[in-house]
Amino acid sequence: MRRLFCTLLAATAALMPAASGRAEEAIRARYVCKGALEATEVTALFFNGQPSEVVLLSGSAGANRLLQGPSGSGARYSEGDEVFWIKGDQASWQRGRSTRTLQCEVSSGSRGPIR
Repeated sequence: MRRLFCTLLAATAALMPAASGRAEEAIRARYVCKGALEATEVTALFFNGQPSEVVLLSGSAGANRLLQGPSGSGARYSEGDEVFWIKGDQASWQRGRSTRTLQCEVSSGSRGPIR
């Protein structure tokens, strides 16, 4: 519960106005993520400030803030044992220590900037 609270607090802070008085703009994408026995919808908020990060919002996992790290191809975001790796309209999401990796695809018409 504490981790969820901290993540929600971080997501809220990321949306607060920057020193210039303007909120940092995020790129929003909605994904449908499927595993062997589950499917979930995820909203990803991509922030390109320093450091670059993504906030993943889903009903089943709450809110997760992941920082961008090095990748050979695409973009890789991680925090602890959680990894969200995107390439084009596809992504994979490994949720914590679970060996289950969800395969994700962007929902049509889901992209756009938000403030």
